[in-house]
Amino acid sequence: MLQKSAAVVLGLLIGTAAHAELYKKVDEQGNITYSDVPSGAAKPVQPPGLTTYGTPNQHKQTSKKPADPAKAAAATVYTALAIANPVNNEALRDNSGTVTVKITLAPQLDTKSGHKLIALLDQKPAAEAQAGEIALKDVERGAHALKVQVTDATGHVLKESAEINFQLHRGSTAGARKGK
Repeated sequence: MLQKSAAVVLGLLIGTAAHAELYKKVDEQGNITYSDVPSGAAKPVQPPGLTTYGTPNQHKQTSKKPADPAKAAAATVYTALAIANPVNNEALRDNSGTVTVKITLAPQLDTKSGHKLIALLDQKPAAEAQAGEIALKDVERGAHALKVQVTDATGHVLKESAEINFQLHRGSTAGARKGK
């Protein structure tokens, strides 16, 4: 019974608020004040209606054709992607800073669909290729993390290798003298 009484009181309050009048008053300096209480110079005003927006029609047909199930089934699914060289925790020496990354991928890269291999060096794209080998140029000496991704034509990652770490040693030119 208490719930029913509370619902009636709430309904009356909402109904009263919905029919409350609005008054507008402009003072000598041109300041406008709105109130729900009438005063001497205030005039009743009708507020504008609420702006409403409908939801988009989710059942609206588009001109886009549905995906062909045969083509979707024929899309390349990569079952294996790994970095064959360098091996994890390997120490490399190359004074030019070139690191050759050899990749194993199954099945073969679908270049006709725009797929490509992206090498990520220290979590940043460093080079890309369409074959099983990527040459990283001007790699700084020190420790690095490396992984490879297969991406589609839109850049969506289709497959990602496990991350490996390697150390690159480069000869120092600090002690080298010209003319000797």
